[in-house]
Amino acid sequence: MSALSDAIGHAVLAEAGVADKTSLTTEDHIALIAASARTEDEVRGILRRAVLSARAAGASWATIGAELGMSRQAAQQRFGHLAEAQDDDDSERWLGLR
Repeated sequence: MSALSDAIGHAVLAEAGVADKTSLTTEDHIALIAASARTEDEVRGILRRAVLSARAAGASWATIGAELGMSRQAAQQRFGHLAEAQDDDDSERWLGLR
């Protein structure tokens, strides 16, 4: 596992309230499922913000697609509607980076 995977795993365990348990109940496993689903939603949001920020910084759809292992067209189809909906003002990008 990568350091990122370990960090996410620890965060999910903490979010589910089972980080310090040595034995898990059925309810604990259900809590892990719920925490994992919330984490997935958060990570998808992070990816969307990263793509929008990259586009605002001038990255091409081809470059973004290559990084995501997809074609330029697939990247634009997946994220393009978000970029079109974003304000033209890119002065406040994700994490405050310009």
